[in-house]
Parts: sequence; structure tokens; C-alpha cells
Amino acid sequence: MSPITKMITLLVLIVVLIFFWMAFYYFLQDMGNVQKTEIVVSRAGTTKRTLKVETAIDPISQARGLSGRRRLSGIDGMLFVFDASKVRRFWMMAMRFPLDIVWIKDGAVIGIEYDALPYKPSAGAPKIYESPGAIDEVLELPAGAAAEMDLQIGDKITPKP
Repeated sequence: MSPITKMITLLVLIVVLIFFWMAFYYFLQDMGNVQKTEIVVSRAGTTKRTLKVETAIDPISQARGLSGRRRLSGIDGMLFVFDASKVRRFWMMAMRFPLDIVWIKDGAVIGIEYDALPYKPSAGAPKIYESPGAIDEVLELPAGAAAEMDLQIGDKITPKP
């Protein structure tokens, strides 16, 4: 291969790599963002509480979740909204505080994991928290919040109108 052919091949490769990097960056720039919203917790048609939450709707914000934060600031929790209902698994990797994990299907609480502790590398493999069935949403709250608001299986969690 002549030096000019090598140079042209290298230049084409660089242009292609720059194109893919820019396309990848453009695609991901709107991902990983969370939106603040309010949700209503109700039982038997009566509102129990309104919560301010961040909503994680894309894979990047869902993977990040509340990891790395020292505390919740200005919000009551994080709501993960998934495209499809299925059994979901969560872990507490890079968490700095314990959580209550609320499993939700079609707007109704189907399970609650109380006081999920942050992962400590010295403890070995991280504990995996699995939903009790197919779910389409998860609400993460600071540990103790679910008990404090007397959250129960069957309670409804819906967007604030």
C-alpha cells in the first residue's frame, strides 16, 4: 500500500470516527436527564400524600438513579418509569444512604422493600433487590419514608393532576 493510500485510508477512518462520535453525542445529549414532577399517593380514593420526585424515564437516568448523592435535596424521591412491565432488579451500588424501594404495577403498589442498605465492597457481592412480580414503575424513597407515610400494598401512586 502506497503512503498516499495509507494517508487517505487514515483520513477516512478519522472522519468516520468523528461522525459516529458526534452522532452518539447528539443521541445521548437528551438522555440521562431527570424531570421533576409531583405524584399523589392515595388509598381508597383519598389522597394520603403528595410527593415531589425526579422522574427517570431513559436508560441512562435509570442506571444512574440516586447513586452518588449524599442526600435528597428538594425532592422526596425518584420515580423510575419503564416502557414495559416485567420483573426488575435493583442494587444499591454507589448509594450513600439507605432507601425504601416501592414496586408499582399499573399505578398500584405491589411490594415494598424497606431499608435497602448501601453496598459496601467489603460485604462481597452486592445484594440484588427483585420486584415481587412484573412492574412498570419503581419509587425510591429515603429509608423509613414508606413506613412513616403508612404506605401499603394496593395504595395508588399517580401523577398529580
